[in-house]
Amino acid sequence: MGEVRQGRAKLVGLLGGNLESARRQGIRWNLRHRKKIKKDIIYVTHVGCSVRDFEKIRREILQCIPFAKVEIHKASFTTACNAGVETIGLAFYEN
Repeated sequence: MGEVRQGRAKLVGLLGGNLESARRQGIRWNLRHRKKIKKDIIYVTHVGCSVRDFEKIRREILQCIPFAKVEIHKASFTTACNAGVETIGLAFYEN
């Protein structure tokens, strides 16, 4: 799992288990600082996720923080090549 701060990417942890539990853990970890996160919108980028996966991801995000809008987009080709199949990325604004 990686994090980007001030234009620099760094590895912050590894998640184990099956894909669904790793996604849940990753979503919860990224949204753990509720008070710092604006609840207007969250952007989710994905590489090859199914519609069923989208709904699971959306539900998990909304359980953590009730965002007004959840936008899901395909990742760019370059990101897809570096991240791998069925990965997701979360982007949101902080207060």
